[in-house]
Amino acid sequence: MRYNFSSTFLKIIPPDSNFGEAWESLCYLLLCQEHGHNGFIRLNPPDRGIDIFHQPEKRAYQCKSHENGAAGTLDATGSLKSLKTAINHRNSFEWHSYCFATNANFSGTSFERILSCADGLKIAKSQIEHLGPERSEEHTSELQSHSFTSYA
Repeated sequence: MRYNFSSTFLKIIPPDSNFGEAWESLCYLLLCQEHGHNGFIRLNPPDRGIDIFHQPEKRAYQCKSHENGAAGTLDATGSLKSLKTAINHRNSFEWHSYCFATNANFSGTSFERILSCADGLKIAKSQIEHLGPERSEEHTSELQSHSFTSYA
C-alpha cells in the first residue's frame, strides 16, 4: 500500500502548527518505528540544517516536504541551504551521512545539483542520501492511523 503524504491527508496535531512541522514529526515517528527509538534526537530551532540526528550512526536527517506530496516536486534551493547550514554546524553534530527525508521527489536535476554542491564543499557524494516517496509503502497502518485522515 502506498500513502500520499500530502497536506490533504496529513493531520496537523499540536504542538505542530503547519505542514512542514507535521512532516518532521511524521519523519521522526517513521524513523523510530523502522530503527527503534534509541539514539534519535529531534532538534528544535535555531536552524542547524538538521531536523533529526541519529547519534549511533552519526546520520543527520533534513526533512523537506511539498504540500502536494508525491504529486509535487522539490527544487534544490532549500535543500542546498540546509546542507550548507549543517556543514557550518558540523562541529556541534559530527555527522558522517546526511539524508534528505522527503514526501516528494526532487525536480529535474535538483538532486544532481545537491550532489555537485556537496562535492564542492568537500563532502563525498556517498555521504548524501535521499529517502523519498518510493519508501512510503513500507510504513505501518498504526502510523497511518495516527498521522492521516481516514477517508474510507
